[in-house]
Amino acid sequence: LVDSIKVPISNAILLHKITDSLRLRVGIQVVGTNHAEVRLGTVNGGTSALLEFKPAAHGDTTGVTVSTQAPVSTTPVGSAITSALADYLIVLKGTIAEPPGILALGGVPGRRIYFSFNLPSQIVDSSTVVRATLMLTQVPNPFSPDARDSAKVYPQAVVAGSAVTDVGRALELLGAPGTAGLDTTHAFAPADSGLRQFEMVQLVRSWSSQLAAGTTRALAMRSSIEGTSGATYWFFSSEAPLALRPKVRLTYAPRRSAGNP
Repeated sequence: LVDSIKVPISNAILLHKITDSLRLRVGIQVVGTNHAEVRLGTVNGGTSALLEFKPAAHGDTTGVTVSTQAPVSTTPVGSAITSALADYLIVLKGTIAEPPGILALGGVPGRRIYFSFNLPSQIVDSSTVVRATLMLTQVPNPFSPDARDSAKVYPQAVVAGSAVTDVGRALELLGAPGTAGLDTTHAFAPADSGLRQFEMVQLVRSWSSQLAAGTTRALAMRSSIEGTSGATYWFFSSEAPLALRPKVRLTYAPRRSAGNP
């Protein structure tokens, strides 16, 4: 639902902030017996929170006008990204922590999953990979916001070179969704469970040393509603029982040289 919320602010507090050139910070807390979620827009999105007040000189009852101010930032000075930093999210208490042996995707602050693959060179470099499937087992997350609302979860190729050793940085260096033959059509809800399969044959083929020397053999999993919803998906990690761990199923054939049967 799209609606607006008006939060009254004490006149004395606002006057104190203006007079002493102090920052005004307003927090919103949602309390209830069920899961709830409030989404606020940003300056760049055109739906930012606005401060509306009626300024007037002391004792003046005729010159009262309505003034509306959007969030602003005084730093960085003269930077092209000042507008992008005019309003931003500070998470005081994030999404509920996942249980041991679980990989979490989405939530607040948003999280992605990083998979690094150590595939035998005789398969990647010396064989023809016919099919490659990433297999993940989803665990139902009943504590997630929008637990029964479906959204897309999909893989993206990590394009960071092997010189990038920081996983957080590598998760920012991703190919566009759908590139390298990675499917982006899988949609399910955080409360769902079961086996999820993602085809990645073209990506595995691109990892051949003849084609991509120095490329990191990795991919990232992310949610299409990352940054706009607290929905959190859970999957079994490599610490789970063997049958439930993430795995890649490969189908390949020996590569024939010219002139050999």
